[in-house]
Amino acid sequence: MAFSPDGGTLATTSSDKTVKLWDTHTHKLIATLTGHSSLVYNVAFSPDGHTLGTVSDDKTVKLWDTHTHKLIATLTGHSDGIWGLAFSPDGRTLATASVDKTVKLWDTHTHRLIATLTGHEGPVYGVAYSTDGHMLITASNDGTIRLWDTDPARVVAKDCDVIGPISRSQWAQLLPELPYHPTCPPITQ
Repeated sequence: MAFSPDGGTLATTSSDKTVKLWDTHTHKLIATLTGHSSLVYNVAFSPDGHTLGTVSDDKTVKLWDTHTHKLIATLTGHSDGIWGLAFSPDGRTLATASVDKTVKLWDTHTHRLIATLTGHEGPVYGVAYSTDGHMLITASNDGTIRLWDTDPARVVAKDCDVIGPISRSQWAQLLPELPYHPTCPPITQ
């Protein structure tokens, strides 16, 4: 379940493969969203309230327009059911947590996969962003939680000792959505 940012709408999930939107003032049903082929585990509103994300045992993420109640996009890439999701505070990224032991980061505008986070040894059920959006926390039934740095440029900079400097063309392949900037300090002799 999730409340819209303005508190006027409540989204609920169901084993009947639907999501229902409720008016919190009148307690009346606003809309029923259909499109998942299996039970829907979780929902989240974007920070601006214009988009609703839903995740399901059908291995898909669906993005819905909260005003028209129409499907915007279906995101695929997980190999098992998806239990958790969270929008970044700026609304540009959606993180999804799956039984496949991964967390995927999606660009909410292009609907492209940005990154896959691996490391958990069991299904990942929970995911949340820090209020500044710089950290992501994930929880797994392997008994661990993990903190992830969500700034790709900072992550790459931290790995300079391992991977070395990244050229402009390598950056474009790895991080096509972000403008290039040098990743490692210059080597001085």
